[in-house]
Amino acid sequence: MPVNPEVKAKAEALAEALARSEEYAALKAAQDEVEQHEAAKIMLRDFRQKQAALERKMLSGETPSEEEVNALQQAYQIVALNPYIRKLIEAEVAFAAMMAEVQRILAAAVGVELPDDALFARGSAGATGAGGSAAGGQDKKPDDGGSARSRLWVPGR
Repeated sequence: MPVNPEVKAKAEALAEALARSEEYAALKAAQDEVEQHEAAKIMLRDFRQKQAALERKMLSGETPSEEEVNALQQAYQIVALNPYIRKLIEAEVAFAAMMAEVQRILAAAVGVELPDDALFARGSAGATGAGGSAAGGQDKKPDDGGSARSRLWVPGR
């Protein structure tokens, strides 16, 4: 089905504005910096593989063990010591917050209520998991620690 030309033009303008944003520029610069440092690339790749494995487990309905959660937390603490990775994670969090706000604005404009853990409110750049919950979560109740999601610590949360 063809997209309304006005909607398509506005979406393209939004995409261009996002691409010109300070948040995106910082994200690209941080990604490029990590790419130039082999040790940082390897550390980040290994951390993201561990994080993705735990997320897959949770998505399949399994509860991660305390040991698995602790292992991911320790892995993050180690990679966060690397200044290139830390800068990348901070840039991912900022970009994810901007995307979450855009998503919240669009949803509100068309009368759609977003779930508390909407795609961009969870994390930036897809599976990086280094995102925050900048939008959609202002009135979210704090998790009491009873769910598996509350025990899975993800950077930026």
